[in-house]
Amino acid sequence: MAMDLQNLDTNIYLLSTLFGAVDIPAKIAAYLMLRYSGGRNRSLVTFQVLAGLSILASVFVPAARQSLRVTFVVFAAGCLSAGITCIFAYGMELYPTVLRMTATGTDQVAARLGCILGPVFKITGQSFSSLPYIIYGASLLISGVAVFLLLPETQNVPLPDTIQDVENNIWKKSRHGRRQERIIVKSTQF
Repeated sequence: MAMDLQNLDTNIYLLSTLFGAVDIPAKIAAYLMLRYSGGRNRSLVTFQVLAGLSILASVFVPAARQSLRVTFVVFAAGCLSAGITCIFAYGMELYPTVLRMTATGTDQVAARLGCILGPVFKITGQSFSSLPYIIYGASLLISGVAVFLLLPETQNVPLPDTIQDVENNIWKKSRHGRRQERIIVKSTQF
């Protein structure tokens, strides 16, 4: 989206400032949601789905309502920023201790590959101008649904130490067809 600022027919300096300014309330919203919403999974899914819906909604805004389109895009940028914050908190709790840093490094490689592919998807706009936005929005919605359906909640659950701990938790969840009981532990304020 940041690569497409010049196509929004607005002052790109103002838009760059808005993209930067929305980052602060987004980080605060992520913190509040992670702390009080009842889960890491729910927080991440909420921000991903809101960002995806905002990007897709911006596709359907007519050219005459450019300020509305800018609003959707800036809101999506804020949701993406908050989602990245949730990913860092959530990702650290998903991996077992023996693999945590290796898995986090692999996540960073995947994120960089996504950054590399961004301009490739931007090129698809030459054939259909809204196609990059549709790809970005749809990928966020798909990933939000995947996180909701496939990843367990990690808030107030002890961190897994071994790969066996992760396998046992996944096996229990799928075998019994219901969520496992949460083990409540005393944790820090965050």
